[in-house]
Amino acid sequence: MAISSIHFAAGHSGYFDHNSREAETNNAIFKDEKNYCSANKKEAFELFKKELALRTEAYTERTGQKLQKSTTTHLSAIFNFNKDTTPEQAHKVCDYLEKVLDTKVIQFAMHRDEGHINSKNESVKNYHAHIEFMGLDSEGNSIRRKLDKKYLINLQNEVANILKMERGKNYTQLQEPRPKRLDTYEYKKTKEKESKVLKEHTKNIKNKFQSQVNEYVEKTKTEKQILKEELNKLKE
Repeated sequence: MAISSIHFAAGHSGYFDHNSREAETNNAIFKDEKNYCSANKKEAFELFKKELALRTEAYTERTGQKLQKSTTTHLSAIFNFNKDTTPEQAHKVCDYLEKVLDTKVIQFAMHRDEGHINSKNESVKNYHAHIEFMGLDSEGNSIRRKLDKKYLINLQNEVANILKMERGKNYTQLQEPRPKRLDTYEYKKTKEKESKVLKEHTKNIKNKFQSQVNEYVEKTKTEKQILKEELNKLKE
């Protein structure tokens, strides 16, 4: 069973066709399981524009000012899930974000086609989901300001409970440095590198063993030849 984990980042319109697989990706190497996506690129972009207009207007009416260009209007979340997690179960994470952040989920996708092949030629899946959602609440406030340390710690707990998974390490509570999080491309490259190193190490061991075997065989041949010569002398 995988360890629960969810992370936020600034979103990008290019994520829509990546999530729906309308854009090709080198990370997708498996075809034995089906992905899930709630909306294609066109549907997601149209919903985003509609929500952005509503929330921008709400901000202007409330403050009398225009929304600053530097405001993050699109956020993206990535979380992992188990092999047997259904879209209905995972979608509860979307419902939770919409409720506590007063946001709107634009697109939700579950990917089962990414991962790597390990040194034993085994498939290792990277089961993960993408949530693209509005970076503004219904009043036009920046949602990023709500994502403080306390909220993020509680979020990890809630997501683990929703998905019935074991929660990942609480680095703040343990007072340990948080490791750098890899995106799916970096994760794949890291695992490929680890597999390559392991294969090279295994190859070296095999070569060393084969060398020892060859040396033993040659030694045995020599000893047999000497023994044969000694037997011939005895016969004479």
